[in-house]
Amino acid sequence: MSNLMIIKLGGSVITDKTKFKSVRTGVLESVSKELAQVVKTGDYNLIIVHGGGSFGHPLAHKYKLTEGILNFESLIGISETIDSMRSLSLYVTEIMRKHGIPVFPIQTSAIALMDKDQLIYFFQETIKHALTRHLVPLLWGDVALDLSKGCSILSGDEIIRFLSKKFSPDKVIFGTDVDGVFLDFPTNSKLVRVINSDNLDRVMNAIKPVSYTDVTGGFYKKMQVMIDIARQGILVQIINLLRPGNLLKAIKNLDKIGTIIEL
Repeated sequence: MSNLMIIKLGGSVITDKTKFKSVRTGVLESVSKELAQVVKTGDYNLIIVHGGGSFGHPLAHKYKLTEGILNFESLIGISETIDSMRSLSLYVTEIMRKHGIPVFPIQTSAIALMDKDQLIYFFQETIKHALTRHLVPLLWGDVALDLSKGCSILSGDEIIRFLSKKFSPDKVIFGTDVDGVFLDFPTNSKLVRVINSDNLDRVMNAIKPVSYTDVTGGFYKKMQVMIDIARQGILVQIINLLRPGNLLKAIKNLDKIGTIIEL
């Protein structure tokens, strides 16, 4: 499929992670306006995946869902977390539709199966057919059933890794709340514009000590996913979605923004 792009709307940018179930409506409005300009041209095929932010992570942490099904409370936690993520996706879809995007929400927990935290089954036919009908599939990080543990957290990044292998997009764009990859987090004065085989080890060594983490593994694990995607010959770009216009520039290759990974 030509001009296929997978776009990640990070949970840290579409929600306020300091406030439980708080949506950054302004960011979603801005992002949707830019996506609408792309969709209406008919020149691009898009798959969108969003993170959990303040809707998913607090509940997954509260019920210790990364440890699997421990007791009856775990079962309640699975149900509650799935519902919380559905409510976030509803915010996303309503705003996107308002701007004319024919978004097609697909509940991740209903099509995925894991074993020992690894994704082993993901029904993709619905995504394929949605794209052929010019719909925009929307998926999100979620709780998934796990054959060994009972349940696991399936992150948006892992979904994108899987979809990249199956659909071979032209580009994967990771939308975050920072300008790219920095060698000196949290000072953020040394932005890496391009990550390639020459500087990959230096970059990974620099970001490994970063203490920030969440139930999906933190930034270092996210970078490992991005590198894996880039090694498939897919262009990966990390951009700041808090800056209006960045997403449109990244999709249309209008400007060199953020960090590009080419391996």
